[in-house]
Amino acid sequence: MRRLKKKLSLFLSFTLLMVQIIWSPFIRVQAITATSILNDTQVTLDKAQEWARNNQATSTFIDIAKLYWELAPKHGGVDPALAYAQAAKESGFGRFHDGIDESYHNPIMIKSAVGDLKAFQKFSTWQDGISAHLDHLALYAGAEGYPKIKETLDPIHDEELLGTVKTIEGLSNTWSQSSTYGEELVSMINTMNATILATQLKNVLVVESPSTYNLEKNVDLDIKGYALNSSNVKLINVYLDNKIVGSTNTQVERKDLEKQFSSYPNNSFSGFEFKINSSLLAVGKHLINVEALGYNGTKENKLFEINIKELPNIFKVENIIPDDVSNTKLLNVEGWALSVQGVEKINIYINDKVVQSTLLNLLRQDIAKQYNNYPVSDVNAFKTSVNLGEFNEGQYKVKIEAVYKDGTSLSEVKDLNIVRKVAETPVIQEVKIQPRSLALTAAPPQTMSGRKLIVLDPGHGGTDSGAVATHNGIAYQEAKLNLNMAYKVKQKLESYGYEVQMTRTQDYQSMELSERTDFANARNPIFFLSIHHDSFTETAKGSSSHYSTYRPNIDTSGLYVSGDITYDSTPSQPAVESEIAAKNLANAMASVGFTNRGARDHNLYVTRNTNMASVLVECGFITSPIDILMITNPFKQELMAQNIASTIKNQYGEPVDLPPDDGTQGVAYKAHVEDIGWQNWVENGELSGTEGKSKRVESLKILAQNIPGVNITYRAHVQDIGWQNWVKDGELAGTTGKSKRIEALEIKLEGSEAYKYNIRYQAHVQDIGWQNWVKDGNTAGTTGKSKRIEAIRIEIIPKVIVTSPGVSYQGHVESIGWQSWTKNGELAGTVGKGLRLEGLNIKLENAPSDLNITYRAHVQDIGWQNWVSNGQVAGTTGKSLKIEAIEIKLTGANASNYSVEYQAHVQDMGWQPLVRDGETSGTTGKNKRMEAVRIQIVRK
Repeated sequence: MRRLKKKLSLFLSFTLLMVQIIWSPFIRVQAITATSILNDTQVTLDKAQEWARNNQATSTFIDIAKLYWELAPKHGGVDPALAYAQAAKESGFGRFHDGIDESYHNPIMIKSAVGDLKAFQKFSTWQDGISAHLDHLALYAGAEGYPKIKETLDPIHDEELLGTVKTIEGLSNTWSQSSTYGEELVSMINTMNATILATQLKNVLVVESPSTYNLEKNVDLDIKGYALNSSNVKLINVYLDNKIVGSTNTQVERKDLEKQFSSYPNNSFSGFEFKINSSLLAVGKHLINVEALGYNGTKENKLFEINIKELPNIFKVENIIPDDVSNTKLLNVEGWALSVQGVEKINIYINDKVVQSTLLNLLRQDIAKQYNNYPVSDVNAFKTSVNLGEFNEGQYKVKIEAVYKDGTSLSEVKDLNIVRKVAETPVIQEVKIQPRSLALTAAPPQTMSGRKLIVLDPGHGGTDSGAVATHNGIAYQEAKLNLNMAYKVKQKLESYGYEVQMTRTQDYQSMELSERTDFANARNPIFFLSIHHDSFTETAKGSSSHYSTYRPNIDTSGLYVSGDITYDSTPSQPAVESEIAAKNLANAMASVGFTNRGARDHNLYVTRNTNMASVLVECGFITSPIDILMITNPFKQELMAQNIASTIKNQYGEPVDLPPDDGTQGVAYKAHVEDIGWQNWVENGELSGTEGKSKRVESLKILAQNIPGVNITYRAHVQDIGWQNWVKDGELAGTTGKSKRIEALEIKLEGSEAYKYNIRYQAHVQDIGWQNWVKDGNTAGTTGKSKRIEAIRIEIIPKVIVTSPGVSYQGHVESIGWQSWTKNGELAGTVGKGLRLEGLNIKLENAPSDLNITYRAHVQDIGWQNWVSNGQVAGTTGKSLKIEAIEIKLTGANASNYSVEYQAHVQDMGWQPLVRDGETSGTTGKNKRMEAVRIQIVRK
């Protein structure tokens, strides 16, 4: 609210009164409603607090309501509902802004002293701050006994005022910068009074996870669910065996509950998550108590019991192949084993005789990641060979046994047929593998634009500080402000993908004007922008832009002189572009809040002597006490930089930044490296980044080349940010201009042909070096260790497809019925016709007797059906019900050698990413039909 600081003379008062009397018959009187500031409120404290909860107020803001109702009668009889509404409006229901927070105890952000445009008053307690607020309102309303200079905590309590205002509506215009300020407060009070108390609503607490009674040891217990309370949920406490182990609150968004629980204030954010560390969960039974506390003092509890089981021993033989038995006579055996107590050894028997013993001595990161609850999962695999030279031709039994340190053992038995004749090479089970035919057509070459460089020129610098101004004892130098703004614009432009260079990068650098234009002309950018801040008298204000149609280095035809400025009536193309950019930039800067001083054709040196489109911008007057508040406001700085960058992008379009293309299939990628910037594109396993230089990778771009139907999606785990959102196909992952390291990376393939390929990648990590290769969405790098990625390698590899066994399948489709059988990655169902898949039939072909395929469907109005296998129908026929999701897996003794991979085409979503071995493809709970599916068998 604006305070009036000057006395009005008696003469002026009398003159205005006489004018009003004389002209009053001719003045049309408009009816104005009136709501008194000094008022016995009709709003109860309970309604006020309920209103605050409904507006997602902070807990502190809800609690201080009682102080308004308690203190208002003692401070002029101000309506406490009015004061509380005003506090809500000014503080954003307790969230504040401009650097102030709850520690100020200042509900309406009262300034600390007259004329101080920045400082806010800091009160010792909420009682002091609210008392000052109430006195402030009582003073305006002319309450009895006011002003009371020595008895108030209000720091801007004037002894004399221009006048008083009795009504809330009267706070508009004269007493506030907003013409609707008072009406907004009245509306808030009316809404507050109309609030319906939710005291009849029952407390709700639902624990959705864990969903099983039995859990394995060394696994953190994830507790998830939702809680609702008529007064909002204050806290969720979690107890383990009657001892509290931690607390959380309802901060997880649950849009699915909005309609069902629309009367509760926290319906859309009613979810909670809590993790009990596995170290607290000993083997045996435990009692879990989840307690939800409301702000109204009520609580709800859910008790359930869990049983922690010891982790079982696991043993898998993944490969057992004789290697050319006619010559080297070797039997190669590979596999892995896990145990809490540890694995003592691996024995290999042939016909019940031990012929080889080995230890677990290899690292399998995929196993370690999948079974990270096992304490010894970092060294978990073995690979060994057995010489078969002493064995004659014939049939043998091979047993591979894992002996555990707890005295138990697990084993697998395989048949071995040794044949010495080269012409006859049946061994264990012959598996023919062949690359899937890619049948790709090389895409036409894509060329780089070459016009993606922008030069920024921070004006002045070094011994030339530019304009200088002092406000409230603080001295501001234009050169420093120019450099600060240039860096912000650079960051925004680079986020779009432009290359940006600056004429100077340090405050101490001095540059002549000719050096600046030479710098730009030598680099031939698409655009040159010189950044300045204006200066004049205190009354001058606003932002402006400047260009030059006169370009002596380009052409000298059509020139004419007006005043001391030379103009060009037939401007060159760079000059034409400059005028367009200058006008757009003038509007962009003014939209931040500056007075728009427009775009002007001046003969400024840097715009006259550059050979490309060029503009000089003045980002407000540092001599203006009004402009300086925006110039030094970090939010306004970011907004102006964003507006400038987006204006340039709108004129020149998205920057073209594509790798050179010689028609080769694969993946291209480039890294933005500390102190180096963007490196050149590399491809197909080449190194991007640096080795041995201790430089962080800050951002990445990744792009598939010449592989139709394949897109690359990826995301980065960034210092102080965590996992960013997924981006794709050459978009930027990470950050530029923020000096933040990428710590981890995940990459995967999407698209209609993605199932034919794997993408694998490898990170070089600080203090670790090159990690093992990972693939298809797994994590490369580290999280939670504050270690930078220094380099990356990426490859796209066609999958090898197993010809035996194969898989056949057919779909039952809406309006079509059963289709013909398809197989091995072909499409079953339809795409682009909007027809639901209703039934699915799957069977293996050429499979060994110990391998089966099982599957189940999630069906409309039914949910998950039972598992079926080998040619049985999943889904329904004749019921017009859509399949919404499927799960498929292999079973039997030979299942460990193969994986089943599948991919669903879903309504409104298209092809989903490839999944495997029992994972869900499709959707549940979204009422979306599956329209098609692809299935294939691959060897592990």
